[in-house]
Amino acid sequence: MIKICTKAGVAQLSLFEKSNFEYYEAYISGKENLPDLLNTKMRLFGIHMPANVNVGDKITPVDFCDDGQIGENSFKKLRELIVFAENNDVKYIVVHPGFYNSITQKQEVVTIELARKFKKMLPPKVKICIENVCCWTNICFENEPILSSLEQISFFKKLCPEIGFVLDTDHLAIDIVFKEYYHLFKERYKGTKINDDIRKEMEEYIRTSVQEDPEKLKKIISNELSIFMREINPKVVHAVGSDFENYFLAGSRPLGGEGLPLNYKGKIRNFEILDKIDHLSWIKYLREDSIVTLELHIRDDYDYVETMEENKKFIAESYRTASKN
Repeated sequence: MIKICTKAGVAQLSLFEKSNFEYYEAYISGKENLPDLLNTKMRLFGIHMPANVNVGDKITPVDFCDDGQIGENSFKKLRELIVFAENNDVKYIVVHPGFYNSITQKQEVVTIELARKFKKMLPPKVKICIENVCCWTNICFENEPILSSLEQISFFKKLCPEIGFVLDTDHLAIDIVFKEYYHLFKERYKGTKINDDIRKEMEEYIRTSVQEDPEKLKKIISNELSIFMREINPKVVHAVGSDFENYFLAGSRPLGGEGLPLNYKGKIRNFEILDKIDHLSWIKYLREDSIVTLELHIRDDYDYVETMEENKKFIAESYRTASKN
């Protein structure tokens, strides 16, 4: 039977004391005492690597593609987590692989080197799982995610078949929407220093264009979710809702329609938001040994634990129905 995990950091563990979740995936900042992750009745099944590492007196995004100190410290942090995971029977570690300069570098060249680095250090007992990381107006051009699209991940899988993968349903939707229009701006601004005005222009153009024909993108997203499940065969799915008609950046991530509960309908930041992902398009391809982590942002717009419980029930019932058909 599939395993359904909640997602929590040390600070959120107490919220689930009375819940019926048996498993959880820990999201960590890198500052916590790792043994504190075990202070719960839930079983620690996976760890999501921190988004940042320290380099001297600076905090910088994790980047395994970097050939300097950032890359070295990223692998150092990963090795620390591997030791903890092996000692505590943690099954997998989720990593965001890093970035490349899409203006000056070839994605395939950077990917080949990234695969070489990972092949040298894959542990025997813990599965390292690469997550698809989406492009958006603030992560593109000079600092573009190295593995965001299905095509890019398929290429990496051929180079490093021993590694595991995570499908983030929300990330996939955001990336598809962004890249539907990205080429228009990439050619136009090649060689230009990208500023906030350009990023805002991109966001407004994308949002307006999506709303002209949302059904087109909904079909593309559903199809890509199904293909990802069949071809990549991810060990873990981060199950997240997404409203691709309402991707707007109000200062910082998350986007307005990003990181939603499954089937969510309500207000986020006073905007009417609706999860538009067809979740059956990926649920029907789950295997008996699949791991599904419910991943949503903590907001004041809904009760976090109660919503997690509802989403767990939805996944379990949908999977049972799909398995019978």
